[in-house]
Amino acid sequence: MDDLNKPLGQNRKTDRKPLSLDVSKPIIGLCAAAIVGAGAWSWWITDPMGGEPQSIVSLNTLPQGQSRRGVDRMTTGSTQRALRQRVQSRERTYTTSDPNQPARLTAVTPRISNLKGEVIIRDPSAINQPQSLTHLPLPELIEQSSFGPLPVRAASGLRPLDAYARPASGYGRARIAIVVGGLGLSQTGTQNAIRSLPADITLGFSALGFSLKRWSQKARQDGHELVLQIPMEPTNYETNNPGNHTLLADANEAENAASLRWLLARMTNYTGVMNYLGSKLSLTPEALSPILEEVEARGLAYFDDGSITHSVSPQLADKLKLPFERASITLDAVRSKSAIAGRLRHLEQLARRQGSALGVASAFPVSVQQIAEWSQEAKSRGIEIVPVSALVRQQNGS
Repeated sequence: MDDLNKPLGQNRKTDRKPLSLDVSKPIIGLCAAAIVGAGAWSWWITDPMGGEPQSIVSLNTLPQGQSRRGVDRMTTGSTQRALRQRVQSRERTYTTSDPNQPARLTAVTPRISNLKGEVIIRDPSAINQPQSLTHLPLPELIEQSSFGPLPVRAASGLRPLDAYARPASGYGRARIAIVVGGLGLSQTGTQNAIRSLPADITLGFSALGFSLKRWSQKARQDGHELVLQIPMEPTNYETNNPGNHTLLADANEAENAASLRWLLARMTNYTGVMNYLGSKLSLTPEALSPILEEVEARGLAYFDDGSITHSVSPQLADKLKLPFERASITLDAVRSKSAIAGRLRHLEQLARRQGSALGVASAFPVSVQQIAEWSQEAKSRGIEIVPVSALVRQQNGS
């Protein structure tokens, strides 16, 4: 027998066994190799990445603008990158060549029982846009009006509160949300806040600000969640007039509704509204109630900045089943580094005691700097910084 036909691993000099025994082993070996080879070839054809262990995921793409009510977790960030590499279903491997194409995950099971690494979990409540598209409003969440594009619930029931929410893990024992407001009033201040603050910090844009479309789109592209600050009548309205379209305690319902819609149409892609001033309106339930009714009907949340001690907004929100959160602390009532640092420490204490807390600040340079520095350190102390929508969606079970 020559070396090419002799089974591997046998010594040539001592190979003197009968022919019938020598032939049976290579035949068995060749048959086994053929079976293994055929299986490997079949696997390679359906798995060009080589068949390493991974999760089994069913992937369906959604046409742009299609309703996402009840859709599983939309792919963003690292998940989207993983799906671009490969998403394996039971039948075949799919790849997503377009990073801007939304994708829907419908099933996840490990191929092997000891699979290690991150497994994508179904999360029907997370309906977030791909990062590259977050600055664009979803068509089904827009009502075209004479005032401009108004936020509205989709026919499926999907709310702007859900669609434009920044994802949060939901696992933090002490959760803090911070809204830095007043953006849009100063170009320099707005640019500094967007550039300096981490994406976990929620940004509040004044409905009376300038270049709101430009700045809000930039903020969304950088990962921030947005709220819209709407002017409300203060007790000293004659000397402290917030501007045109301020919601008034003595105005009739139709007048306030028109002003509210004008304000809501100033920008898109926000999860809720927050009062700006309002010490008089917030004490007038007959005027505030229709405003909050419309906020709820449009699928938004309402955030009270906590500046009005006896505001009736908590009671009205509870009655209307309106997603609501009231700020615990104004962080920069005193504009100094030491004062703001002290308020941030107090906010941490509240979050540890209550489970969560909301702080508000304005986009002053000292406020932005202190909050940015605090954000880098807070996570090492077990604080989870979340978007403000995470607080209302958690508490309202929505």
